[in-house]
Amino acid sequence: RPECLHTRSQELAAAASCGDEGSLNYCFSHLVSTDSATPVEQLTSELESCFVSAGCTNAESQIMALWTLQRCNEAPSDLRRRRDGAIPLPREAGAMPGITMVAVRQANDEPTTAAPAPTSTLTCFTETTIEITSCPVQTTGAGAGKKLSCFPTQVPSSVCADNLICQIDNQGNPSCMIKQSKLPLEGIIIAIVFASFIAVSVISICFFCCRERRQQSRLLRAAEAAKIAQEAKTQAMIDAKKSG
Repeated sequence: RPECLHTRSQELAAAASCGDEGSLNYCFSHLVSTDSATPVEQLTSELESCFVSAGCTNAESQIMALWTLQRCNEAPSDLRRRRDGAIPLPREAGAMPGITMVAVRQANDEPTTAAPAPTSTLTCFTETTIEITSCPVQTTGAGAGKKLSCFPTQVPSSVCADNLICQIDNQGNPSCMIKQSKLPLEGIIIAIVFASFIAVSVISICFFCCRERRQQSRLLRAAEAAKIAQEAKTQAMIDAKKSG
């Protein structure tokens, strides 16, 4: 029976009449004893804890624990046939909790294309799985709003394929283009032209700055020479008056 609980945990969780399916699946496959010599009473107690943690009432948990052990004695085809005809459970007003379920799909890590652009045959996104922690919340019944036990699970996630640049428009339609890891010839030519333009601009600025500086130096020297000549002329006139 412990082996059945572990190998058929997903099937048993889906067939249960109460409780969060993801929480039950995780509890059956990870938290229930794996020892084949485990007494039935201990297995029953562990299963009851699983159902209580998943949102079932104590009465429902006792019934579902026995029901699950009985299902492990049946062939898988019998379990699938009974899934829609679950055993009757005591249903009191507000006693049956409604559970917010986390749907988990088995991802095959195969690339999928979601509505590709008519002009593109690229596979934009690939499907993979990511690890998350799911914390279901009971939504109906006497325990509505109660946060149930958290458990790790895997959920599908779409990621952009390698060597592509992906985006999604406002309508949710994906599109993608090939990522260019090397600069094309046109880009190299444009880069060279742009660099040449910058170099010519810098050289031109330096040339005009140097020419303006030389002109200013020449004008300054001419002004100083004119000042010296004027002072010499004035001094000569003063000396001439004194001698006269």
